[in-house]
Amino acid sequence: MLKKLALASMFGLALSTSPLVLAQDFTPKFAVMNLELVMFEIPQSKEIQTNMEKLFGARQQELVAMQKEAETLYMDLQTGKLVGDKANEAKRKLALLQSDIQIKGQALQEESRKKAQEEQTRVLKLVDEQIQKIAKEKGIDIVLQRDAIGFLSTKANESINITQDIIDGLKAQAKGTTKSTK
Repeated sequence: MLKKLALASMFGLALSTSPLVLAQDFTPKFAVMNLELVMFEIPQSKEIQTNMEKLFGARQQELVAMQKEAETLYMDLQTGKLVGDKANEAKRKLALLQSDIQIKGQALQEESRKKAQEEQTRVLKLVDEQIQKIAKEKGIDIVLQRDAIGFLSTKANESINITQDIIDGLKAQAKGTTKSTK
C-alpha cells in the first residue's frame, strides 16, 4: 500500500514539475484499466488454454500414466507381491520409469512454459494495441493499471475505467478473426 502511495506521489510530483506541463498548462486525461479482468474475459486468453491443451495434453496424459505405473510397481514391491527375480526386475523397471518421468516432465514443463510465455506476449500485444486505440479515440493521455492505484473512488472508477471497452474491442476483434478464417 505504501509502495503504491509512494509511486502515485512520485508520479504526481513528476507531472507537476515537468517542463512540458509548466510550459503548456497541460492537464492530462487519465484512465484506468484492470488487466487481470481483461485477460480473464477475452477470448484470446481462452484460446491460449485450448491451444496449450492440444499441444501438450497427450504428453501430460502419458506422464500421468507413467506415474500410475510407477506407483503400482512401488506398492507391489512394498507389499511383497513381487519376490526374487520379479522383484529385481520391478526395481529396475521402477528406476527407469522414475528417470523417464523426471526427464519427460522437465522437458514438458520447459516447453509448455516457453509456449505459454510466447502466447501471453502475443495477447498482451493485442491488449496494448487496443488500449492505444481506445486512448486515441477518447483523447486519453495516460492509462494506469487499476491495481497500481492506491485509492480510486467509485465515481472516478466508473467515469475513467476503460476495462470493458478493451474487452469489448478484443472480443469484436476475435470475432472478426474467426469469421475471416472460416
